[in-house]
Amino acid sequence: MRSLDECRAEIFARSEKRIARRRKIRRRVMAGLIPLCLCIVLFAMQPIRSGSDKSAPMENEGCAFGTAQQQTAVIRTDGAQWNLSEHQTEQLTRLLNQCLTHGVQAEAPGESDYELEIPEEDGGMIHCFLSGNQLTRDGLTVHLTDSELHQILEMIQPQNE
Repeated sequence: MRSLDECRAEIFARSEKRIARRRKIRRRVMAGLIPLCLCIVLFAMQPIRSGSDKSAPMENEGCAFGTAQQQTAVIRTDGAQWNLSEHQTEQLTRLLNQCLTHGVQAEAPGESDYELEIPEEDGGMIHCFLSGNQLTRDGLTVHLTDSELHQILEMIQPQNE
């Protein structure tokens, strides 16, 4: 017959083995779950591309505002909407910056003919509004010359019109 101390020692040893086995299982589970969770988060953060531009590259080639994940959207007051290519976005961004920097300030127009949504590097969007010959961005409205207006309208018109 065993003594009480031997029984306690055996129970303690079994308990320690169970605890060690649980820790080992927990470590294995965590070792598999952490990378899985990271993959899910990274996958969820990937941009969703439409069917027409799945073959388009996702690199940003020096666009002043843009990130490659988002395209510049042009929205007309009648509800029509289309996107510009990266090259068109770069050209349009340069022209808009030039117009806003060197343009003559004007009063804000009532309603806009076009709304331009240009992606920023930090993921936000810059909204510009074109109304007649006035360009508005962040509360700054400038009067465009006829040539500037013509250039902007040429760039933002959809290819099929």
